[in-house]
Amino acid sequence: MKKRLERVISSLLAVLMLVMFICGCQKSGNGGDDTTVGTTPETTVSPTTSTDTQNPPEVSGSEAELKTGIYTWLSNAYTKNDTREYIPKERPVSTIVHMAKNETEGVHVSFTSEKRKNGLSFRVNNEYDGITVELFREYAINANGEDHPDALAPFNGTVRFSNNEVRSLLVNFKTTAETKAGDYEYELQLLDKDEVLHTYNVTVRVYDITYPEKPTLETAFGIELRSIAFSHGIINSLPNPYVPTQEEFEAIEEIYLKYYEYMLDHKIAPMQLPYDILDPRADKYMSDPRQTTFNVPSNVDDETLAAIYAKLKSNPEWLEKAYIYPVDEPTNKAHLDMMIEQYERYQRICPDIKMATSFFVNVNYDSSKDQLQVMGEILDILCSKISNWNEKEIGWGLGIGKHPTLGTFAERMHKLKAEGKTIWSYVCWEPQDPYLNLLLTDDGLDYRLLFWQQYSLGTTGFLYWSVNCYGHCRDPWATQVSWLSDKIHGDGILLYPGSKLNIDGPVGSIRFEACRDGVEDNEILTLAEELLGYDYVSGKIGKVITDIVTYTDSEELFESVRAEILADVEKALKNK
Repeated sequence: MKKRLERVISSLLAVLMLVMFICGCQKSGNGGDDTTVGTTPETTVSPTTSTDTQNPPEVSGSEAELKTGIYTWLSNAYTKNDTREYIPKERPVSTIVHMAKNETEGVHVSFTSEKRKNGLSFRVNNEYDGITVELFREYAINANGEDHPDALAPFNGTVRFSNNEVRSLLVNFKTTAETKAGDYEYELQLLDKDEVLHTYNVTVRVYDITYPEKPTLETAFGIELRSIAFSHGIINSLPNPYVPTQEEFEAIEEIYLKYYEYMLDHKIAPMQLPYDILDPRADKYMSDPRQTTFNVPSNVDDETLAAIYAKLKSNPEWLEKAYIYPVDEPTNKAHLDMMIEQYERYQRICPDIKMATSFFVNVNYDSSKDQLQVMGEILDILCSKISNWNEKEIGWGLGIGKHPTLGTFAERMHKLKAEGKTIWSYVCWEPQDPYLNLLLTDDGLDYRLLFWQQYSLGTTGFLYWSVNCYGHCRDPWATQVSWLSDKIHGDGILLYPGSKLNIDGPVGSIRFEACRDGVEDNEILTLAEELLGYDYVSGKIGKVITDIVTYTDSEELFESVRAEILADVEKALKNK
């Protein structure tokens, strides 16, 4: 069951029992997730997966399912299908994937059987210029005693699964800026040798909309060299901090760059450049349009910092992307004093490099100023934890209260943005449910909605502290429990070490795919606001997100709203 559905069921159970008692009878009917997927001339809705599970004998199978003994269905790329004894009532085998040019979108193909299956294969028929098709096998990670689908490794061509085990493949479709708009018909097939067991029909609908090569949403995701070196056998411990020897770096350099390029290919900018800024090898990455931001080291001497500044000033594009991050999550006056001291140093040495920090509280600095006022005076980028925007729950680690004269947190942030400040947001091990996050145990749709929420808040950048911090778990394939709590899983881990599967590079995840998709969703929301106005976009987002802790769990609704925006933007572009 989806965790949000479980919350709803538990909260409504008492009310339901009372109604049954008063009525003196029981009413039966279809559950809220037993939804028939259909199409209209204007919008085709991608399939949703029912959370109701039944054992195979109780499920009404199609002719092909009854013949093969394999139950199968399509679902959205971010759908997290249970891995054991799970068969949704609605099992669509055809769908439409809606996408723009220069975008990646996918679809899950899932199958299960009462009997073990070996030696099956899977293929994608039809090839088209301008669209690349990629296949990935999904792996589940255990958390809180349950398996959570997440890891996505390149598909090796063979399908096998144990009895009552659900196996899922991700089929990604990737367009380019040159892909022609229109419908592309794909036939997917599950085979036993030359015998076709099941056929799936996917229409890839490409709209006449081109997303830019340089993402509009700025990102800054941490990447750990030490975890890569450890998981790929270059070092045998995880020292922190880790400064590699020349020999160690040369041994891991090629693999490290694969992780780095993987992030850029997903339109996510790593915080740290793979080379020192003063190293000529860094120039390539600073010039890459996908590298929307990069961090300038703050722990260097004045002479080195001045040399970095001189190099960045020689290229306005590099200087625009650079930011310096002297203090992480200030929580007291001493932290703010350190920040002010660093600000004065940077004004003296490198005044045009942007200064940034992340924060989750608003302490008083003195009797006349609070933390937000101090940061607003010296920072260029203010990166707020998303829970700060919650005006209903105020307190340590939650929302930031209204200032008696300066207004609510949202009003103050929007005012700073109007004054030229850059407003980012971030999540980490918190905030947790009911807030949106990127934790392993969250619902798949949450990862996508997180980026829609950021747009609705008016933030223009998203920070995440690490994609591969393995220091607390050593092997993320086995467990991703946090050192903060045994109930928190997946914090700081969005990529898996490929060494587990004899891959000299990273293995992705449902969560990281959703991060890229969220960056791409930002493009269509930005275009929609430019062409159709703020009220239009606000109204569309309002269909799926009500406030900071209230949002839909309907994949069908989300997909229909997204398809509507794509169609409306395409029409507006043609009429422009």
